[in-house]
Amino acid sequence: MSQHLSWITTPIAGKIIQFKVNIGVDVFDAFREAIITEDLHYGVIIGSCGALKSAVFNNVKETPQSYPIEKNNLVSFQCDGPMEINSLIGWYYHKEENEMIHLHCSASRNENGIPAIYGGHLVQAIAGPKMVITIQELIDEKLLVGFDEQCKKTDLIRR
Repeated sequence: MSQHLSWITTPIAGKIIQFKVNIGVDVFDAFREAIITEDLHYGVIIGSCGALKSAVFNNVKETPQSYPIEKNNLVSFQCDGPMEINSLIGWYYHKEENEMIHLHCSASRNENGIPAIYGGHLVQAIAGPKMVITIQELIDEKLLVGFDEQCKKTDLIRR
């Protein structure tokens, strides 16, 4: 194994799909519906824009001495909109009963006339207007969701 890398892979690029999320719906439910409808198993977000009505973010308080990261080392906060999405990145994996949608987001909202930016690991989100997500399918049969020995949690791993 590499001194610096857990794994490296060279997936084949598949379809690019784009979907618009209806206002007021759960972003994760819409994401799940899109990848199931298009029969996609793994891929990454390559672009996004639009707004959120609300979001829940998680951030780590301190770098842990050991893993897994415990709940008491997470700051979770809800941010109510309207918020403009500045960045939405992540990956998804969906195959049979194994599924993971891992998203990170930054979004800005007006606070007394000044834009304030919030973000982190996106845990929940309700779509606002004009939310469009573009994803790139990646094909690699060696990748799956399973137990990651380093972080001691479920994550994307390589067989």
